[in-house]
Amino acid sequence: MDLATILVIVNALLVTLMVSEGLFNQYVRKHESPWKEMIYNLNSGHLLMWVCRGIEIVGYYYILTYSPYRLFDGLPIWQTFIIAFIAWDFGFYWFHRAHHKFSALWVLHNVHHQGENYNLSLGIRNAWFSSLTALPFYALLAVAGLPVEMFITVASIHIVIQFYNHNSIVNKSGILEIFMITPSHHRVHHGTQDIYVDKNFGGTFVIWDKLFGTFQVELDELPVKYGSHDKVETSNVFWGNMIPILRWLGFKVENPVVGNYRIPTYQIVINGILVFGLYVQYLIYEIGGNFSDMAIIFAIGFAGTLGLGFISDQKLLGYRLNLLTSVILSSIYFLFFRINDIYLEVNLMLIILSNLVMYLTFEDISFDITSEFPEPLDTVI
Repeated sequence: MDLATILVIVNALLVTLMVSEGLFNQYVRKHESPWKEMIYNLNSGHLLMWVCRGIEIVGYYYILTYSPYRLFDGLPIWQTFIIAFIAWDFGFYWFHRAHHKFSALWVLHNVHHQGENYNLSLGIRNAWFSSLTALPFYALLAVAGLPVEMFITVASIHIVIQFYNHNSIVNKSGILEIFMITPSHHRVHHGTQDIYVDKNFGGTFVIWDKLFGTFQVELDELPVKYGSHDKVETSNVFWGNMIPILRWLGFKVENPVVGNYRIPTYQIVINGILVFGLYVQYLIYEIGGNFSDMAIIFAIGFAGTLGLGFISDQKLLGYRLNLLTSVILSSIYFLFFRINDIYLEVNLMLIILSNLVMYLTFEDISFDITSEFPEPLDTVI
């Protein structure tokens, strides 16, 4: 099985599990699922985040190339894997802890903590630029001569484990509670109560928190309240990423006001899944395509992410942006960059159709006095 196929299977499984959990919570446990927030999490900027991740990997490769050390040469692959797996998790602990300690890093990581509902989708709610700050915490692996392929492999496995840690169905994980970061341990990390704040930074192993004094067990008598004390009140991934940075730089930026143009949530869910499909296509063409393939897919997907964010905030700009960019950029693709990939092209057509339906069917609630969003017209973009 080639790597492209594995990427498709893994990401399809990811979306399937996310949607299944949402349906299970809503129809079996009778808890209202936050579908709009879940789609925000799914499309929290994976295309731009992956570009930044690519810069991190290039930096890792550069250090590896010029390092005189090759400490892993001659070791059996299983030994290399075990050492790398533990070392990466140790680096992640300090990477994660630093992003809570220093304000310049917290404004990047804060996006992940703005989510107020604990579910699988929260595990893939990521900041656009956090990967740009990751390399210092893993550079020693490159200096030691760990191959890039092994670095990417162990990092990917850890990411899958952290996806599991965000599930809302598992309460306790039995014996795993002793040595792993479980959903229970990680719920603590997302807590806003004083006893839970800045605890349980580990990614896979809980030993680092126990060694360095940051471990906190989940208390049955104190249910976790999720979120962030400096939350940006928005369903728009653009503002969610940019407002914390702008405020840290000294700009006075208010939380965006909800607009007056809404559509049924299921349309946002459908469009969000289609846009996420472009992220998967980008990963595939990063493996076997060229720069122009990647650039046009990135442009269409990132424009769709931005537009959907404004649509979630009920702004007219979002509907116009999504429809225009999808039509114009898809036309450019078919005229100048066509890859003859049936899956990509069907996805593009479905995205255009979805954008058109949303544009033609949105509801203007400006004069609806029964609306739960009674903002005045002059607040609408």
